[in-house]
Amino acid sequence: MPNFNYNQLLTNQNFLEYLYATLATWGLHSMRGPFMIDFEDFLNVFQDQEIIRNLNEIRDITLEDTTEIENHQQDILNLFNRIKITTANTILVANSKLLHHLHPDLFPPIDRQYIFRYFYVQDINARNININPRREPTYFWEILMEYSQFYQGNRNLVDEIMRENQTGTETSVPKVIDNFIVGLNFLERNE
Repeated sequence: MPNFNYNQLLTNQNFLEYLYATLATWGLHSMRGPFMIDFEDFLNVFQDQEIIRNLNEIRDITLEDTTEIENHQQDILNLFNRIKITTANTILVANSKLLHHLHPDLFPPIDRQYIFRYFYVQDINARNININPRREPTYFWEILMEYSQFYQGNRNLVDEIMRENQTGTETSVPKVIDNFIVGLNFLERNE
C-alpha cells in the first residue's frame, strides 16, 4: 500500500523531471513522433486537481483487485481522458505509459507495436497500426481488464517471476504481463 499521496508526489520537481525524461526515452519523444508537450506544459497537467483526486482515489488498488478496478471504472476512465501529454492525435500509448509510471501496480504500459497489436490487430505483420481516437478509453479499459484477468488466472506464475526477478524488468505485475505479451508477439512475428 502506498505511503504517499499524489498531492506531494506531483509537486516534487525532481520526480517530474525524471518522469518526463523517462517517458521521452520510452518513445514518446522520438524523431518519428509522437511528440511530448513542453516540460512547462507537462508540469501544468499535474495542477489539475481532478487528476490528483482520481489518482488518490485509486492509489491502493492493484491489478489483483478486479472488483475494485471495476468499482472505480469511472475514476480510472476520467483520469485517462483528462491527461494530455503529447501533441499526437491519440493518447492511448502516452497516457498508459504515464499512468504506468504513476501507478505501476495497476496500469500496464501500452505500445502500438506489441500490446495494441496483440489485442486489436489481426495481421501480426501489419506495418501501420492505427488507433481510433474515439475508441481509446475502451481500448484502455479492455486491456486493463485483460491484464487483471490474466493475473487472476496465472497468479502463481507471475508471482514466481516477480520473486525471481531474473532480468530486472520484473518491476511490477503489469510489467511482467507486458513482458509475456511482448515475448509472445515477438515469437509469433518471427516464426
